[in-house]
Amino acid sequence: MTAAVQQSPQRRRNAAFASVFPRKNHTTPTPVATPNIGTLASPGDAFGGFNNKRSNAADEVVKLSQAWSAATRYLALSTLDFVPHKSLEQAGDVRDALHYLLRSTASRKQLHDWYLHEISLHFRAIVQQELAFWKQPVALQEARQVLSKTVQVVQQAQGLYLNPLDDNSCNGNGGHDLLYFAAEVKQDLHVLVLHCLPHQRLQKTLASYLFQTMKRGLQHGNDLERCTKAGRCYCQLGLEFSVLRELQDVGLGGTIGQRAFAHAVHRILEGPAVERPCFQVSWTGKDTVIPRLRLWINEQFVPAVQRAVSTLSGDPSTRLPHQQFVSAAVSSFGRRRVEGLFNYVSMWPDSRGGVLDIREYLVSTSSSDKAHLCSSFAEQIQRRLLHAGASTTEILSIYISVINVFKLLDSRGVLLEKVAVPIRNYLRGREDTVTVIAASFLADIDKDGEIGGQEPDKVCPDITLTIASSAVDAEDDRLLNWDDMNWVPDPIDAGPNYKASKSDDIIAYVLGLFDPDDFIKALAGVFGDHLLRTHHTDLIKETRLVELLRSRLDATKLQQAEVMLKDMRDSIHLNKQVRPRRSGRQLQRATKFDIQDALPEGGITMISLWEIFERRMDRSEFMPALKAVGRERNGLWFVDRRRPPASAKSLASAGTYDVDFNTKVISSYFWPPAYELEFRVPTQVKALMKKYEESFSSASGQRTLAWKRSLGTTDIALYFDDGRVIEEKGLEEWKASIIDAFATERQDEADAPPVHYDQAQGLSLEELMDGLNLEEDYLVNGINFWIGKQALYEKSAGRWSVLEYLDQAPALGQEALEPAGDPATNLELAALRENAATYQNFIEGMLRNQGAKQVEGMAGITFMLGMVMPNFAYGDDEVRWLLEEMETRGVVKRNGEMWTVA
Repeated sequence: MTAAVQQSPQRRRNAAFASVFPRKNHTTPTPVATPNIGTLASPGDAFGGFNNKRSNAADEVVKLSQAWSAATRYLALSTLDFVPHKSLEQAGDVRDALHYLLRSTASRKQLHDWYLHEISLHFRAIVQQELAFWKQPVALQEARQVLSKTVQVVQQAQGLYLNPLDDNSCNGNGGHDLLYFAAEVKQDLHVLVLHCLPHQRLQKTLASYLFQTMKRGLQHGNDLERCTKAGRCYCQLGLEFSVLRELQDVGLGGTIGQRAFAHAVHRILEGPAVERPCFQVSWTGKDTVIPRLRLWINEQFVPAVQRAVSTLSGDPSTRLPHQQFVSAAVSSFGRRRVEGLFNYVSMWPDSRGGVLDIREYLVSTSSSDKAHLCSSFAEQIQRRLLHAGASTTEILSIYISVINVFKLLDSRGVLLEKVAVPIRNYLRGREDTVTVIAASFLADIDKDGEIGGQEPDKVCPDITLTIASSAVDAEDDRLLNWDDMNWVPDPIDAGPNYKASKSDDIIAYVLGLFDPDDFIKALAGVFGDHLLRTHHTDLIKETRLVELLRSRLDATKLQQAEVMLKDMRDSIHLNKQVRPRRSGRQLQRATKFDIQDALPEGGITMISLWEIFERRMDRSEFMPALKAVGRERNGLWFVDRRRPPASAKSLASAGTYDVDFNTKVISSYFWPPAYELEFRVPTQVKALMKKYEESFSSASGQRTLAWKRSLGTTDIALYFDDGRVIEEKGLEEWKASIIDAFATERQDEADAPPVHYDQAQGLSLEELMDGLNLEEDYLVNGINFWIGKQALYEKSAGRWSVLEYLDQAPALGQEALEPAGDPATNLELAALRENAATYQNFIEGMLRNQGAKQVEGMAGITFMLGMVMPNFAYGDDEVRWLLEEMETRGVVKRNGEMWTVA
């Protein structure tokens, strides 16, 4: 950083002139210009001559004046320019004069004041002009250049002022006096330098330079691979100690330099020092890296900082408190981790290392840091999670991760109680939360964590996994157990809603989202729908769930669920006793391909599967055939993907069929009410229903049956002339009745069609309405469903027929039937009515949380529906129909183009 300042020709001429002639402010003292030669001797004395005797006091005055004259002539400075350095080695009289003046305190102070005045005049006239660039703001990228130039200028001036006082040939007290005098002059010069520079700008520039130097040193020149292999950090700060010595030498390393260095160290600890790859989250080891950070601070950071402070202060004995630097680094590191806490929650459990870093940070912090963690995380979830764009399943998954993460951070649960409140309140405000939770309790999940069922996107896998691995029994609440001898009071920082419980697991927190009565009421609807749809006859999972809820909730409030479960068991028993059967012309024995086709994706127990084939094959044949096409996992049988699938040829070769009639008898008082739908079922099914009624009356006494046709489902297989086979499982009964009206082959005369179907003419909407006694909306929806399955096609305008061959329909690309005035019945939008409740619940929640919205636009209702629900493929017209239907029920209202909650 050191360099010489070039002199101009004019300055050299001024210097040469000043070396010969005295300065204009210098005068020769009287003892030199007019020496005192004494007085004439008395005439009475022979050979008198002059009298040279002087008093001692007069001699001292003369000597002092001569010394002063010699010293000031030697030290005088030109205010015109820098002059060449002088040397005491070539001026012995000046050296003696300086030593003489410095022995006396009074003369020493006078010389000091005079020389400081000379320096001040020269400094203001010459040096300060050279430092005029400090009057302008200094760009951060120019900090190094500005400081370098400042050091050059001050070093040259300092050499001009101090080199004349350098006497290497003199030892003893005189030499020490000269050194002390030079040190005093140097100290005063440093004060003069700092006085002429803007303090805040100088400190900011110094701090910026030091920060950039340390940051650059940490980013470059360090071996990351070495640090990774060793499991510890060897990175260096890269401070330029030679530059620090120069700064201290010119007076920029004192208090102001140390203060600037402190700011730079604070900034480096706030970011670059703790944000390096050496301290990134341990994704593989899943362990904390804070011990590695502490070790680096103690072994690398603090020694470098201590050496830098010693260099700037000029005191080698400077010692710094290591623990304060460690605490500052850990605090900064922890705050950085807290800023990304939501990311760690989202990626749990892979982010366990980052969470452990935060836990280690909280151990050594105060309650204010814990409060900052809670407020920061609350802001993150409010901004990134609690909005209409996040689905309920996603929010519930995050909520489960929040429970796991904060239980790891604070096993007492105090922090969890503080941060979970916004999530709980938001979930309580969503109408589908209870439905999703209940569905998650009942969902099937395989060993890979994949959700099975008709709507896997409507369940929370984390809740399902928890239910699958949860113990049935839970310990009683500690607040109610008066005999608990291990009772301890609540933590001192617990909130008013804190509840200490030994069974604070995931299930307890999920069940605690709602009032038990509301949850059980919502659960009843989902539980009943699940029981009606399930094909399992063992009901192991359902029984386990009821027992689990009995251990967590009031057992007396679960009577409805217990009755529903009992109805299913009774129905299984009744089916074995009174179930009627309607066989075809012959019953073909089942093969392994039939078993392969009967294995559902979600798996099935061996007992339930055997009940399907017990009339079509022997038990000795069943197990070998099952093992040939299936694989067992966790008590369930799945299709063996390594085996070739059953060919359509084998299915079509049956040629005959067997109607397997199963009935589920439910107690109407305990089951949720079902919507009524009356229509004509196929005559063969009607006959089986009648037989079942007769058998049921004789078996159950006073009880009577009322068929809920809207809840009926069927499994059917359609065989076409071109060899195609369309199989549908769990199909609504009214859809099966529609396709049955197009059947051409009947079992016998009793299997009379509800309407006469002519393959050449087809059937019209009116004929189907009269024959099936089904509402027009359902007919249009059903026709659209079978057109999509390529079972029907529009033969002529308004008439439909069976699509026996795929190439026989000339108008497959034509637009579907669209009854006027009701967009829900558009054939292209048949599924809209089925999912309307889900879409409307989402719209209502979005309008309630985000305020008024319009249908169109990037932030419109249609856009938000499409972003959150991948299966939503409708446009603005369909969304308007949903809103208008909600408006008729008083849920929403329109204000111009905007829609709001009523």
